[in-house]
Amino acid sequence: MKFGDILRELREEKGLTQKELGTIINISDRVIGYWESNNRFPKDSTIIVELANFFGVSTDYLLNNTNNKGNESNKYSNEEVKLINCYRLSSNDDKNVIRAVLNKYKKSEDRKKEAT
Repeated sequence: MKFGDILRELREEKGLTQKELGTIINISDRVIGYWESNNRFPKDSTIIVELANFFGVSTDYLLNNTNNKGNESNKYSNEEVKLINCYRLSSNDDKNVIRAVLNKYKKSEDRKKEAT
């Protein structure tokens, strides 16, 4: 398999569209399509690393240098992927609300830890 085939397989396993993946890694869905059709390859090696980390695989797996996915400790669950995607697609006002809720939760958890 080539890079594009592997990328498509990983994206589909996460239940993401090309547009959703593009939003997550700040690349247009058209470019994702070029990659997946093996017409182009990422120009920047940091994109390969970001994709590998996002999908929880090694860069060697993504580049088809090994059959071992590796890097499992960084793998996001499907729910986490959906939450990240929703956050990135949110308006700035909605992002502020989300951050406020998370900060309130964190403070509550910190108080619980201090009490024990």
